[in-house]
Amino acid sequence: MLWNEANPSTLEKYHLIASGLSESALKVSVINLCHTEERYNKFLSLFGNDLKYYFDPGPQGALNKGKYKITKLFNNIRLSLILSKKLLKVLSSNIDTTIIIPRESIEIAIPAIILSRAFQSTLISNIMEYGPALPSFPKILFHRISWRLILKYSNAYIVISKFLLEKTEKRKPAFYLPAIIDNESLSITDDEKQGLAESSFSIDNHNDIRVLLFTSSSGYSDLLKFCLESLSLVKDKKFIFLITGSYKDEEKTIWLGEIKKYGIEDKVKFTGFLDEKDLLLLQKRSTALLIPLLNTPQHKARFPQKILGYMRFKKPIISTKVGEIGEYFKDNVNAFIDETISPAGYAEKIRYVLENNEVASKVAENSYKLRENKLNYLYWGKELKKFIMAVDRK
Repeated sequence: MLWNEANPSTLEKYHLIASGLSESALKVSVINLCHTEERYNKFLSLFGNDLKYYFDPGPQGALNKGKYKITKLFNNIRLSLILSKKLLKVLSSNIDTTIIIPRESIEIAIPAIILSRAFQSTLISNIMEYGPALPSFPKILFHRISWRLILKYSNAYIVISKFLLEKTEKRKPAFYLPAIIDNESLSITDDEKQGLAESSFSIDNHNDIRVLLFTSSSGYSDLLKFCLESLSLVKDKKFIFLITGSYKDEEKTIWLGEIKKYGIEDKVKFTGFLDEKDLLLLQKRSTALLIPLLNTPQHKARFPQKILGYMRFKKPIISTKVGEIGEYFKDNVNAFIDETISPAGYAEKIRYVLENNEVASKVAENSYKLRENKLNYLYWGKELKKFIMAVDRK
């Protein structure tokens, strides 16, 4: 498996795929592009005691680093060549090999395609978003090139949603792999929970305040706007809405203006980008996760891994009936699902959770059960192994 630098929830998905395949008696090696020493140490702190596969942290450095475009280009080429050398070493071992790559990075796609052809190895692309529907797709040439390359030269695809399955299985074999979870992964100790009180976004001294959490970056501005509009309809309730993720100063300034228009400026706070442990601590402290999806191709193709991560703390999830959400979650049974996909309908779900603690807790308990069966990484690891063994290399 080849990885690229990823956010915490995506990194967990990569880890669980590798672990699931390893538990299914496959030998798994992971080469990670752009894993800096700091990120590598954080990875080990989270997964180090549970590695069931060989992990190569990859080259030092990160993609797109440099002051000028030309320096960024040469940096990316250097990292891609280092990755190629490591992959070549694996493929030269004369073992029947399948290469699994992420869709996002052309720096991984090109060497993987070339070497898979040279060694007649199976190449499978792990697709977790519908590229053409992303806002960046028409703007960034490399994104379009990467999407076309992996569609054309992969022997098969792993996809995260039924929407993507319909888009890809007409071309080549495709395997549906939803968001998956391990009951024990990314757990935190009681001592580590103390860290939240020392953070700049600490809210532990306001235990009577209900905390609503939004954990998407600036790339999902449509979702943030949807949440803010919904929250403006329940501003009579007592809560604080925390927005995690990286936002540039100019982006934050624009959003703060929007928040003021909605009249909820005293209820909204940006935490900035949080590392894995800080995000877990905040999830533990929060009341509910707000993660709506909209009725667009981009969101129909998604199944956010962070939903399952949040379930580990048995806290309620408030979402909308779009794509995979409707496949696994039922309103008032194991989540709170707005079927109208409107700010007004979503606001009613938020209000209900804030006003009904006992029901919210029971629903959250039910969502936890999905981790133990339908979305468990061990089951899906076995199924993925069957698919890999059956893929035609031609």
